[in-house]
Amino acid sequence: MDEDDVLMARLRDLLAETDGPPPAEFVAMAKQMFGLRSVDAELAALVADSDAESGALAVRGGAEARLLTFESAGLAVEIEVSGAGRSRRVLGQLVPPGPGTVEARQPALPEPRVADVDERGRFTLDDLHPGPLSLTCRRDGAAAVSTSWVDIA
Repeated sequence: MDEDDVLMARLRDLLAETDGPPPAEFVAMAKQMFGLRSVDAELAALVADSDAESGALAVRGGAEARLLTFESAGLAVEIEVSGAGRSRRVLGQLVPPGPGTVEARQPALPEPRVADVDERGRFTLDDLHPGPLSLTCRRDGAAAVSTSWVDIA
């Protein structure tokens, strides 16, 4: 065996001794999140995050609001996340504006929360939990759009 093969064998042995199966709560959360996906929806990717821009990634749940923007080919979803402790509030706007519904999905929620979107594209979702969140936006005559998952801890 050459040096690379020896190194890889040692690493394999080391990981076999120290690396066990993933914690049960991680497996349960992964299964829940997989079940919460919207396979028929177009994905809106995260394109702006005020935490990342300000360098505050390690500080969550503070008094300052967090601004997030998601974009797909035909829709942008702009949200402001605020709140501390066990409750978060999401104020949002769809661009271009127009009526519809927004569904908030979280592993901690037994059922998705649904909010109406007014003619200006605005919506509010209250009493969300800190943790993973994805929104699905629905409008008449248009394909559903789901945001990528984001942690609102």
